[in-house]
Amino acid sequence: MFGSYLRQKVFNDIDLIIVHYKGTTQNEIKSIKNKISQCFSDESFDFIICSEDEFQKMDFIDDNRIQVF
Repeated sequence: MFGSYLRQKVFNDIDLIIVHYKGTTQNEIKSIKNKISQCFSDESFDFIICSEDEFQKMDFIDDNRIQVF
């Protein structure tokens, strides 16, 4: 999981990229998103969900990602 607090200053939310393993079900992904939202109820998130392969192919102009888990 990666996060960017820079977005919070502009859009009042935080980008979170959740990278999942091949074979992860939609219910497992929804469960993780719900747990994150519950733990940080005072924050607003913009979730990006992708596989490991998709994550490797992502291009970032300003790469300010921080691996948080």
